[in-house]
Amino acid sequence: MNQEAIRAAEIASAKGGVRRLQAFIESGGLGAVVPLELYDRAVNQAQEVIATVRPDQLPLPTPCTEWDVRAVIDHMIAGSRMVLVFAGEQPSLDPGADQVGDDPSTAFAEAAAAAAGALRRGQPLQLPVGETPASVVAVMRAIDLLLHTWDVAKATGQATALNPELCEQVLQASRVLLAEAPRHPGGRLGPEIPVPADASVCDRLVGYHGRQP
Repeated sequence: MNQEAIRAAEIASAKGGVRRLQAFIESGGLGAVVPLELYDRAVNQAQEVIATVRPDQLPLPTPCTEWDVRAVIDHMIAGSRMVLVFAGEQPSLDPGADQVGDDPSTAFAEAAAAAAGALRRGQPLQLPVGETPASVVAVMRAIDLLLHTWDVAKATGQATALNPELCEQVLQASRVLLAEAPRHPGGRLGPEIPVPADASVCDRLVGYHGRQP
């Protein structure tokens, strides 16, 4: 399959995933947890890990084989800032711009807080897949943030046993969002990595996303 066909398949599956995730949220799939609370918990977990990254660790390789630690954090910050773009509150980001600066922890905190403000306004966001409820975007951001938090923790030698309750909720949402997503080595979503039956929920989460726990 060529790159154009792969990208078309990814867009089609993303649209279906967003619809399924919206139905999951509206049916109470997250239990007592509301989407913005899930987002806040993922932000807090990410902040704890990023705050302890030393400057000399930024060039270290990560489980995202094409990105070092700095690039992963840059992606996390850019993802938060893109919420403002999708909300129509700021112009498009320069894809080549450095989002990290000299203080990754502060840059992340500021971007995450700005995104939270946009999500709490509750207006639909214009994602590439179409108009999407803020609640769905909040859960999508929680998934992305928690997964990359694990990447940074793994790369920098921090504890990778993230909050189990949060991992369980994000895993459930991931299975809904990505149920029909194309999986291929080197793609946006790699093949699922099998884990033992008694593996922790955090290991099951990263294995589902194609990471080796």
